[in-house]
Amino acid sequence: MNVQNQYNSKRLLMLGNNNSSCEIIEIAKRLGAYTVATDNIPDSPVKKIADKSYSISTADIDNLVNLAKSEKIDCVMAGASDFNIEKALTVSEILGLSFYVNREQWEITSNKDSFKEICRKFNISVIDEFHLDGEFNKNDLQKIDYPVIIKPVDSSASRGISVCKNENELRGAYEKALSYSSRKKLVLEKYIEGDEVAVYFTIQDGYASLSAMCDRYTLRQGNGLSPLQLLYFFPSKHLAEFQKNDVQKFRDMFRHLKINNGFLFVQAFFKDGRIIPYELNCRIPGGETHKNIFAVNGVSYLEMLVRFSLSGEMSGWNLKSDDDPNCRKWTCKLSPILKPGRIKKITGLDAIRKLPEVFDIVQFHSAGDIIGDDINKLGTLKQLFANIFLVAEKKELLINSIKRIQRELLVSDEKNQNMLFDFDVDKFDV
Repeated sequence: MNVQNQYNSKRLLMLGNNNSSCEIIEIAKRLGAYTVATDNIPDSPVKKIADKSYSISTADIDNLVNLAKSEKIDCVMAGASDFNIEKALTVSEILGLSFYVNREQWEITSNKDSFKEICRKFNISVIDEFHLDGEFNKNDLQKIDYPVIIKPVDSSASRGISVCKNENELRGAYEKALSYSSRKKLVLEKYIEGDEVAVYFTIQDGYASLSAMCDRYTLRQGNGLSPLQLLYFFPSKHLAEFQKNDVQKFRDMFRHLKINNGFLFVQAFFKDGRIIPYELNCRIPGGETHKNIFAVNGVSYLEMLVRFSLSGEMSGWNLKSDDDPNCRKWTCKLSPILKPGRIKKITGLDAIRKLPEVFDIVQFHSAGDIIGDDINKLGTLKQLFANIFLVAEKKELLINSIKRIQRELLVSDEKNQNMLFDFDVDKFDV
């Protein structure tokens, strides 16, 4: 696609620093925009690539507003961070700048209680939930059907989430979950045993395109820890059923919410031919699965979001003709998971990068890093070693490459033991 510098008069402010923040800056610069970045981390990666940078905390709204005024900012963006996106929305509201989601839409989509309520309105199945507060009322406890999962209504990245098999575990998990909720409000739900999926929608001028659906395979460590994402595999084996039974309900929901442009993804269980969502996110995923979608469809919803922020138009592609959830190739994201310990040595990455099916690797940990030094970091994305992205013409090639990666990659601790959890991809029924 020919890219012209049609945005060379625009100025973008990026809040925060993560991999998606850096990608947004790179896209904006390629489109010709001037970029400004700010966070409270000295020499962060995003500061190194932005045209100009500051060290103002993303929690400091007053100074962020003053910065945006002094730099004549046209739009404010954030990467895959609920906290920073809300701050970007706040600054945009104060300055009257356009943003892909308004306050009401953000509150509904980012709050697990509100999301369940809107799902019921559109006859979308939701998970059974139970009432419980800090008093641990006996009548409430008697109504709970174990196992259950407890989580904050307003957290992300698997923080504060626990799976409980009995009352004793639930009491211990209650305070943990509460500590991660800024609203001091929790969700207590029946823990579902079923296939897990993620569904991705890109919205352009009111048209909600189903961009992709993948099967989500997780690692369960036990001890009440939240399952961790291990493998995202596209397309989902449940795609046809979802398109037949439920996709229109989600489109109707988005239309009701008046979300005319943007990107949303749903995390859900799939059971008995129906989807049972448990979370809706009106933001790009932290797992960077936009790379998988681009690899098979050639459509970059991330670039479309940048274009919308800069110009108010979700341009670059025509989703009605270009987007296709029935992937033309097979693609996946593999996220090897680390056991607690200190990393001494990493081997095999060079060989993995040479595999023809591997098109990107985003590494999170290096030699010397300590995994699980804080119990609250176990069962969170802090245990992910890397995101490894693969694409192939045939599913068998992809599966064989995953097995090859398992053989090649070794992360050793100080006792020369492998820190990576093992798994058998053949048992995943991909």
